[in-house]
Amino acid sequence: MIVVLSMATAVFADDDDKQQSADDAGSHRSALVLDEKTQIAAGLQTTALETSHFGTEVSVTGKALSLQPLLALRNRYLSQWAQSKQALAKLKQAEQNRQRQQDLFRHGVTSKRNLQEHQLQWQTDKAVVEASAFQSTAIVDEARLTWGDKLTALTLATDSSKLAGFLSGQAVLLQITLPADKHLSTANDVIYVEVSGHRDKASKAR
Repeated sequence: MIVVLSMATAVFADDDDKQQSADDAGSHRSALVLDEKTQIAAGLQTTALETSHFGTEVSVTGKALSLQPLLALRNRYLSQWAQSKQALAKLKQAEQNRQRQQDLFRHGVTSKRNLQEHQLQWQTDKAVVEASAFQSTAIVDEARLTWGDKLTALTLATDSSKLAGFLSGQAVLLQITLPADKHLSTANDVIYVEVSGHRDKASKAR
């Protein structure tokens, strides 16, 4: 610690800068230089300054949200996904049948009417696949609009392991309301939460 004895006289250690600047040289202040032994005898120590960073804190309000709406969207999406897989498999079979009927028709083995029936079935199955894809996209868009990209990706993923903590009650989904003139820094996505508002008892939330 550097100790200043008075406004007019300053104390410097041997290992501090002994050469004053040109500005200081022209001033009326005098400097007292203490050797190492005198410093030890006087109990003086010098410490290099370190940069400290402080962040402002604001009090906010929040509430725990039910995952039921998200889980309902997940169930709808997974059901639609399964239907899409079935529709794609059926379309693939219809495509193979249509190709086979075209080959048979070119060789005069089957009638044109039979070929047209298979073409119609292929068109019907293709329409079902397109409608199924549209429904899946609509569910994803609904989830993003309501819950945002991160929660949508977490909820609609086929791997449900990331939801285990929420389903078991070990993790809670919080909705935090910030003041109108405040925003959460992207460099620090951690907030401190405590039901009664006691800062020293708060837990981290991301």
